[in-house]
Amino acid sequence: MFLVILGQMAVLFAMIAIGTFMGVKGWINDEGEALLSRLVVNIFNPILIASSVLMADSVSSESVIKTSIIVTVAFYVLAT
Repeated sequence: MFLVILGQMAVLFAMIAIGTFMGVKGWINDEGEALLSRLVVNIFNPILIASSVLMADSVSSESVIKTSIIVTVAFYVLAT
């Protein structure tokens, strides 16, 4: 369980590092920041949460992908 949490934290840290790097380089403007923020909150974080929970239950990867997509769509519909 600890390794699952550590892996998810590493993914989140990588996302933060990439965003910081792109901001420092000036590759992202205000509109891009808003778009990326919406993507992270509405799409990527629900996928990370669902996949980490489902992977802890040792289910097949096809099932994880299907369930992650369903959860993501549900979160997106609720968020908009």
